[in-house]
Amino acid sequence: MSLKGILKLVIIGFLGLVLSIALIVVTETVSERSQRREQVYQDMAQTTAGSQILAGPLLVLPYELQALSTVVDEKGVRTTKQNVTRHQQFILPRQLTMNGRLQVERRYRSLYEILLYGTQLKLEGRFEFSEPKDIQAPPGSTLRWLQPYLVVLVKDSRGLTTIPVLTWNGKNYAVKPGHHGVSLGVEGGFHSDLPSEVQAGGSFTFAVDLFLRGMQSLSWVPVGEETKVVLQAGWPHPSFQGRALPKSHQITEEGFGAEWESTHFSTNISQLITGQTAATGLQNQEIGVRLVQPVDIYQQTERSVKYGFLFIVLTFAAFLVFETIKQLSIHPVQYGLVGFALVLFYVLLLALSEHIAFAWAYLVASVASVSLLGFYIRYVVHSWKHSLGFALALALLDAIIYGILISEDYALLYGSCLLFVLLATAMIVTRRVNWNDMKFGR
Repeated sequence: MSLKGILKLVIIGFLGLVLSIALIVVTETVSERSQRREQVYQDMAQTTAGSQILAGPLLVLPYELQALSTVVDEKGVRTTKQNVTRHQQFILPRQLTMNGRLQVERRYRSLYEILLYGTQLKLEGRFEFSEPKDIQAPPGSTLRWLQPYLVVLVKDSRGLTTIPVLTWNGKNYAVKPGHHGVSLGVEGGFHSDLPSEVQAGGSFTFAVDLFLRGMQSLSWVPVGEETKVVLQAGWPHPSFQGRALPKSHQITEEGFGAEWESTHFSTNISQLITGQTAATGLQNQEIGVRLVQPVDIYQQTERSVKYGFLFIVLTFAAFLVFETIKQLSIHPVQYGLVGFALVLFYVLLLALSEHIAFAWAYLVASVASVSLLGFYIRYVVHSWKHSLGFALALALLDAIIYGILISEDYALLYGSCLLFVLLATAMIVTRRVNWNDMKFGR
């Protein structure tokens, strides 16, 4: 190989490096836009209710321990003080059923779509317990029971746009805002004072009706010894999450329905909330569903950019082989212009996909890129026939890459098969090329 040929290969390699850096910049731009979207989600959550976690209802039996203590000061004066400490006894529902239907609403801020929902929830069940006998006042102390109350914890109380309704043993009770000192890691909610007779134990039925608004996801903590949740939504793209998947679900084009069942044997809620102690961090025990957009344009654009390196390598390799076989000289500037046109395809794809559907954005960007390159290469290789062949090959590659992008489960399989076919094609086409005597141009 001549010195001129070696120098040309070095220049082409340098161009490939520059174009690779350009693709990395495009990837960083995609990541930046994705982070901007997440920031918009967070900003939206500041002005409306965010993702919701529901825990409850829980029956709370508060009590005070009063003890007298004698204090002697420096002058020997004895003073008697009364020390009062407050405690809580937590009772979990024996049975708990939650039914609801999510009404999904699309909101837009700048270029980004955000999913909000509102749902009418009905919590029903019963408490069944005997009078707490494990609570005894220490020697020298007096135990005094306080008024019991029922509490329902909600992560973001701004989502409670109407006053909840509580029915206890067939009678309605007033509901008050706040969790009344019971947070358990979920900072909002509401409570209702109950009759003092509840402290004696028994079997009590309850029903709580509430309307809850939120954004993106709805989760709950299965606090019942037996918990059943039935949820429906007019959104066909759910992502079930948390510590348990639904027992059954149906997903159609109109929406989804799902049913969860759990017991205190399958959860550790009864261990986190037992008797007089209650551990924080109940939100780590939640089960729920997230409403997702079926097409993440930034993830798909980022995945497509990864194939940009392959496109540039294949294009440059095709030009080198064409120069060798046809003895036609292609200037490094022409290599660079074609390479930058390939990079521009991904910038155009990103910009268009933020305004129109990803499929249409990919089609428009592909047609624009293929048309430009097909027209330009005609004057590079001085042949409409070869430029048309190059354009068709590029269009076919674009179509195959798009198929890989929308086939998430088989993306690796299809991508590896594509690479194998391309490598085999290159080896077959160049099998008779004498690389030791390779010359560029005339």
